[in-house]
Amino acid sequence: MLAASVAAAIAWRRARTAERLLAGRNVLARWAYAPAEAAAYLDSLLAEERRACRRLLRIAGVLVAAASILSVTLDPRGGRPTHLAFLGLLLALVVATEGAPRLLRAQRGKAAAEAVVSSEAAYVAGTLTSWAPSDKRLRGATLVPGEVLALRIAYSASAWSGGAELGLSVPVPPGAEPAAASAARALQGERDRASAHRAHSI
Repeated sequence: MLAASVAAAIAWRRARTAERLLAGRNVLARWAYAPAEAAAYLDSLLAEERRACRRLLRIAGVLVAAASILSVTLDPRGGRPTHLAFLGLLLALVVATEGAPRLLRAQRGKAAAEAVVSSEAAYVAGTLTSWAPSDKRLRGATLVPGEVLALRIAYSASAWSGGAELGLSVPVPPGAEPAAASAARALQGERDRASAHRAHSI
């Protein structure tokens, strides 16, 4: 019940953030992607998510295998159905970890091929990342050169998840460099103001 309430609250907050973003509130920059640029970003995101899913699958596989072996060892006869159930669970996990990222990729591919960056969130080709909730902190933003210029936005995760440092790289297409630089300066200003406010409150 508690987990469902937390999940519902998170979903509601994300929906509100997306609503404000699409309504143009506090938008700092906006640019469109060519189809090939959007596809390249989504493919890189797919590869990253598949790696993360496979890491989780390896951990789950070890736990399921250990539980299955233990059930057969403790009860050679009665443990066989449990063993088969564990094998079925492992198979379901394999299908889910391979299929879920691909389904997400297909869904995102139908979204608008654009980036919208605001003071609290960023929409990039079908994905929404927010750093504005009170349990997160914006750490800064900068332009990172490379094969494709990127607006790198750093923020910390919520305190209950350990406060890990996270980041979002928003590809910047040719012609959008001034808008991206302006957004980076604005986000840095937001970070500086928030830091000064916290320091003043202590």
